[in-house]
Amino acid sequence: MRSKPRIAAKARELFSLVHLDERTQTRTSAQVSGGEAQHASIVRALINDPELVFVDEPTGALNSHNSQAVLDVFCTLYASGQSIVMVTHDRHSALRANRVLFLRDGTIAGECALGAWTSGEPYGEREHKLAVFLDEMGW
Repeated sequence: MRSKPRIAAKARELFSLVHLDERTQTRTSAQVSGGEAQHASIVRALINDPELVFVDEPTGALNSHNSQAVLDVFCTLYASGQSIVMVTHDRHSALRANRVLFLRDGTIAGECALGAWTSGEPYGEREHKLAVFLDEMGW
């Protein structure tokens, strides 16, 4: 079991990673925006250093700026060795993935390997590869 000071330090690190300031950290759920609540849920999911993180439509209710921030967090975590499984219908979010699996009726119908995304990388080639794959899948 980790000590309270280590847990507090980890929480501060995660809050910083998701760009939540100290003022936000002490608010109740009724006092934060949807984006702030989404970021706080990421902190809750990561505080115990799980080997695998599952996220379902993590950018679905966010504006484009907050969506990018959340995807940046996942990319940072992936680069540090964290495994993440993300479910999304958003092509832009999928472009950040290393691998895209297309599910149809609960079965993997296809796979597209995009490789690891690096910060600042243009989407051009990745976007084309993903578009071709999704067209092949009938989506």
